[in-house]
Amino acid sequence: PVGTIGFVAELATALVGLSLREASREIVERDFDDRIEAAASGVQKELSWEASSLRDLLSPLCEHDTFVDKAHLDLDRAHGDVGALDAGSKIAIRHFVPDQARALRLDELSLVTGDGVVLGAEDVARIGTKDARLAEMIKAKPGGPPRLRTSGAGVASMEVHCARSSNGVTVGLVGARKISAVLDRVGQA
Repeated sequence: PVGTIGFVAELATALVGLSLREASREIVERDFDDRIEAAASGVQKELSWEASSLRDLLSPLCEHDTFVDKAHLDLDRAHGDVGALDAGSKIAIRHFVPDQARALRLDELSLVTGDGVVLGAEDVARIGTKDARLAEMIKAKPGGPPRLRTSGAGVASMEVHCARSSNGVTVGLVGARKISAVLDRVGQA
């Protein structure tokens, strides 16, 4: 009888232990799911905020910025011929665009003509090249949601643009912010 009582006690303890273990596992899993859901919601809110602020970032520059006005006026005086721009204008653009990219916390910023010639960029190797994608972009109406662009290396960015046109001459700004930088910032919060 003592062995039977011991066996029943051990069996009861094991059953209670298993049910407690199962209940604990369910609590931990539910907490984990809640945390994942909260993190995903936070990332979604941050990306939405980033997209909204990025969308409104460049338009004022094309509308009111003296530097964009000057670049447009200089190109207009040259009748749209980039090669006819004076050396002073080219130097100013070369230095302004990277400085502006840093000030706006943009990973990429390009000042382009209506036919896609890059007048200035944070990547100086792109200056003077022609980019049909950028030309098409600045022809589109600005102010919409940022475009999602993936580089050849698989890096995703949100991209926005603005443009200024008159007398058949167009200049535009195209800026991008890497999504990974936004996710890194959210991850550290």
